[in-house]
Amino acid sequence: MKQRFYFATDLKSFYASVECRESGLDPLDNNLVVADESRTDKTICLAVTPSLKAYGISGRAWLFEVVQRVKEANRGRLYDAPGQRFSGKSCFFSIKCHTEAGD
Repeated sequence: MKQRFYFATDLKSFYASVECRESGLDPLDNNLVVADESRTDKTICLAVTPSLKAYGISGRAWLFEVVQRVKEANRGRLYDAPGQRFSGKSCFFSIKCHTEAGD
């Protein structure tokens, strides 16, 4: 009998993971959303990294939901921070904006 090989992947995370890797980031440690924010905050996200899914953000969330969940997570982190103040930076470098449309 011929041996078969099956492969399954979560494509919703795949696109966000590819964007992270192209920017030199680890998709398991970095929060990245693939969405077109120029349209509206009600646009549906094309993909989110697995690290954002850990915050309860679904792979096909609306952009405003992602922003809301990140704000909630940061409020919780601020509450737990010493003196209820953040210190340092949470972003070390910016990710370049991809313009696939050829603008």
